[in-house]
Amino acid sequence: MRRTLTIIAVVIVLGGLVVWAYFSFFANQAGITVAPTGTTSLPGAGQATTPTQGETASPATTAVTTAAGARLVKISAGPVVPSPIVYRSTSTTTPGFFVNYIERQSGNVFSYSSVTRSSTRISNKTVPGIQLAVWLPSAQTAFVRYLSGTDSTTINTYALNADGSDGFFLEQNLADIAVSSTSILTLASGVTGSVASTRRTDGTRSVEVFSSPLSSLRVALAGKNRYFAFTNPSSSLGGAVFLVDGAGRLSRIAGPLNGLVALPSPSGATVLVSYVVGGAMQMELVNTATGAVTQLPVATIADKCVWAADNLAVYCGIPMNPPANYTYPDDWYQSAISFSDRIWKINVAGRYAELVLDFSKENDIALDAVALSIDSAGTALSFINKIDGSLWVYSPQISYQEASQTSPAPTIQVPVSQKTPSINQNTPSSTNNSEVNTPPVSTGAQTNNQLTPNPTTSVPSSVSVNIQGFAFNPSTLTIKKDTKVTWTNNDSVIHTVTSDSGNLLNSPTLSPGTSFSFTFANTGSLTYHCAVHPTMKSTIIVEN
Repeated sequence: MRRTLTIIAVVIVLGGLVVWAYFSFFANQAGITVAPTGTTSLPGAGQATTPTQGETASPATTAVTTAAGARLVKISAGPVVPSPIVYRSTSTTTPGFFVNYIERQSGNVFSYSSVTRSSTRISNKTVPGIQLAVWLPSAQTAFVRYLSGTDSTTINTYALNADGSDGFFLEQNLADIAVSSTSILTLASGVTGSVASTRRTDGTRSVEVFSSPLSSLRVALAGKNRYFAFTNPSSSLGGAVFLVDGAGRLSRIAGPLNGLVALPSPSGATVLVSYVVGGAMQMELVNTATGAVTQLPVATIADKCVWAADNLAVYCGIPMNPPANYTYPDDWYQSAISFSDRIWKINVAGRYAELVLDFSKENDIALDAVALSIDSAGTALSFINKIDGSLWVYSPQISYQEASQTSPAPTIQVPVSQKTPSINQNTPSSTNNSEVNTPPVSTGAQTNNQLTPNPTTSVPSSVSVNIQGFAFNPSTLTIKKDTKVTWTNNDSVIHTVTSDSGNLLNSPTLSPGTSFSFTFANTGSLTYHCAVHPTMKSTIIVEN
């Protein structure tokens, strides 16, 4: 009897120790609620990294997708967690491309196949409440972010594996996270500043890479051991982009600019920067080695863009006629305003912008594109419509049966200026044999043989320039002041009329049969070229 009582007492003491350990170390930690089983949960941050409860044994389910066109497909009615990832299969047995995404309601991971045109659930773990997902380039693991606690202020970051295998937690309350194929960059921020650390993709070997007294930062990984930091965007504050060197020193490469948002290219050689001036959105490219700035003829918020893997192009959701009575980018982030976007491709090497997708022509709803992702081959682009959370994919090379029966959509190209001081929010387009207005760069006297437009009330005479055979005809033109010159593209390919220096002549891309006109109000000499074919050159001399 005494022995029995002793055993019972030991069991009670051990049970008490277990309960004490739970409430001392784990009870206040955040957990991932598992549904629909209801009562079990994966461990919270700081606990064991082998969550085994709450998994179901049901087979993967398949969701039917909607084809809005031969090349545009609505993968999910949504909402889905930003950001999905599109990638191309390396297996010969599974051709085409895939889009991995997380359903917001359940937290299940789905994979869309371009071959079957269907989405298959590939993970049965149910992790609701996810606010954001950052995928490794392999698309095998997503670092998901969600809130917990009685007041939903604790930020948790969990490595959710697409195949349903066990993941792991990172530290709680991380301010930001960025990933590459080999490492994770995390940022912890507080009232005393910010500390950034890197580690392997399995969460091991954490190393501090830089610290800053700034407590409101975002981070990015680009290239090999290249780190970027930039301030959280605000229309009322001048933000900056910083490049971090090997010693952890931060050097400013852009800013201060109000409303600044930055997006480094995969190599880190170029940074796309968006900002606001006088309430209007503007956008530019910054060369991180030289500091050279290239202004862009289209503008949006950099969080609505994605770089191509080859660093040569960036794809963006460009708003059409954004309302002027809102504060950008703040009101957009706070969902006080939604945009109606078209997808544009900005060619960095060729210095032109090309219209890729006019969403409104494919659907009856507007597109406010976010969470853009593009595969390594640059053939498939996925994005979420911020308006309703739906997930879409667009690909001119989708291997659908109907794709071979539909010709590619025509493209519009706009040349990129390297010295444009202002951005026209309404994207210009060429018109058949009609004048295209070009905004003046400056007014006043001419300098350095550059012509500057001045207001004039005189009726101009007209002169024509023929663009044919990859040449401007005549190659040298002498005209009188206040003469209107009209260039007509009679070639079978696109051309532009672009000043060699300055921005006086800056036509949109001229498709075959279209024209561009400009009236020369000042005297002087001007050389110009075709931005698409730089060997095409010409000169205009304006006399009294």
